[in-house]
Amino acid sequence: MDRKSQVTNAGEWIEEKKVVIGLVLFLFVLASGGYLIWRESYWKPSTTRRIEDLESKVKLLEEQSQISENKKEGVEIVASDSAGIVAGTTSDNQTSEANDPLAPQKLPDQTEKKDSPAVSGTININTASASQLDALPGIGPVLSQRIIDYRSTSGLFQSREQIKNVKGIGESVYSKIQDKIFVE
Repeated sequence: MDRKSQVTNAGEWIEEKKVVIGLVLFLFVLASGGYLIWRESYWKPSTTRRIEDLESKVKLLEEQSQISENKKEGVEIVASDSAGIVAGTTSDNQTSEANDPLAPQKLPDQTEKKDSPAVSGTININTASASQLDALPGIGPVLSQRIIDYRSTSGLFQSREQIKNVKGIGESVYSKIQDKIFVE
């Protein structure tokens, strides 16, 4: 068989099988597209999972903040686990935050809160301004704005405990502020 007859035979074979070849290619493209769609929905985390991830990051940041506050107050962290933080006091009430990998690092553009008035006595959470709320321990500008937004959408607080309905204020934050707030 010479070369010309081989090419002619191959061309005839392709011509006879073009429908089958086309179907196989079409099914391959369809299966590949289906796989890509499945992979995107399977590997992309759901909204619930993303929220859980963010909540775990917030919890970690709160723990780091608590560690930093404890170090400033002269409390040395002995151990930390998922159940809580175990602490002991230092003998000289001095710690080296520069050597602590869990201490929050200041960025050049971060400034200390100097204009926030210190909380003296207690404040009425139904009438307090954003700066007064911001001065509470564990409450920053974001949470103070959320408290004000909650007051405007849900009405005045009926009890101190109702502040826990504000997103971001849980038991740990409430325990820090409960003696510093009241409602009228």
